[in-house]
Amino acid sequence: MSIDPCFRPLLSMLGAELQPPPPEVGAAGLRAALAANPMPPVTKEEMHEVREITAPGPAGPIRVRLYRPTAARNLPLVVFYHGGGFVLCDLDTHDALCRSLARASGCAVASVEYRLAPETRFPGALEDAYAATAWLATQAKPLGLDTERLAVCGDSAGGTLAATVSILARDRGGPHISWQVLIYPGTDFAGESTSMRELSQGHLLSAAMIRWFGECYVGDSGQAANPLVSPLRAPSLAGLPPATVITAEYDPLRDEGEAYADRLQAMPLVPSPAPAEYPFYAEMNRVRRQNEVLSQVRNLAYSLLSTETIDGSIIANPGSERVQAFITDVNPSRLGGIELVEIGAPSPDLLSSTRYQENAAKQAAIYGADELTERVALLSFEGKDYLLGFTLIRYGDGWKVINQTSNLAGTSALGTATQTTPEEFAALIASD
Repeated sequence: MSIDPCFRPLLSMLGAELQPPPPEVGAAGLRAALAANPMPPVTKEEMHEVREITAPGPAGPIRVRLYRPTAARNLPLVVFYHGGGFVLCDLDTHDALCRSLARASGCAVASVEYRLAPETRFPGALEDAYAATAWLATQAKPLGLDTERLAVCGDSAGGTLAATVSILARDRGGPHISWQVLIYPGTDFAGESTSMRELSQGHLLSAAMIRWFGECYVGDSGQAANPLVSPLRAPSLAGLPPATVITAEYDPLRDEGEAYADRLQAMPLVPSPAPAEYPFYAEMNRVRRQNEVLSQVRNLAYSLLSTETIDGSIIANPGSERVQAFITDVNPSRLGGIELVEIGAPSPDLLSSTRYQENAAKQAAIYGADELTERVALLSFEGKDYLLGFTLIRYGDGWKVINQTSNLAGTSALGTATQTTPEEFAALIASD
């Protein structure tokens, strides 16, 4: 699979790739620089309650931020550990992600602020993560949670912590963890996989930065091969919770994440609640299905654009012979039940407005493209109508789809799709 066109400008930006800081800057200086240049603000999911609590830890109190998406009692609990190479990030950098996880899953989410390296090396972060998880598992009544349905989750270094907390919980006899969700985890700090070599540069996270993170975390202690640092090297993965392992194709950590998933798949795992008993599992399946739908819709758009030069009329005219032939050919089996009703353009008033044209020219310049425009598709899926907006850019005679907006909730390879009613979405597309 080629890199999505919408990410290419980001990859080509000067300074976009993470590299180790100079020694005189160090971890503290890097944190300060990142804090001084925060990411653009994002819309955050509304929660019924966001509460700051404190868990007892091996070196003092541990901050935990608890997200409750609804007022319901006895919610399942997802304990979340943020990424950042054990060196960067905190509760605030992952606040929006934890809110989205709580809203989408219907579970309470407890985000743990563990001690960072190199000020605190291994096993400090792991012991903090484990201590907070073990304490949360005892707080069912005071927090109004069902800690019999407890999952651990983390991204990158947080995924490593989720994996190693699961191993510690098995070896120490608790707490009981029903599921582990490992989002592009690091699982082998002592080896070098094919993806680590082939994707060492040019994909935001460099292999050199990953090595620097590892050095900050374990120092020169010789602990890189410790299974609680590199869970892929654990002698046995038997008795661990069932797992969802998510990897990214253009990530140096890809191969070790997939190798860990392969080992887990071959092991006997502990019993866990059925999906119907744990909304987190069912919700993940629902979101995965919606992601598949969005991906298929994107592929449909690519197919419409890929075989010949587009002059605007082929896509803009839903009654054209080629579009109708395509609809007849693919629907509904090749699109998993999606029916493409029609494809059209936003309103002429919008396309001709000065504000739209100025914005389109600015966006085209960012991508180094000759032209930018938009099209709208109306689809039917499982008895409901959905509208999707596609942003297209032209290089010479060829067009590419670079973005989409949808009223079908979920996340696609092109980014998050925001849920609205068809009427709201139509108004959004037509607004100036």
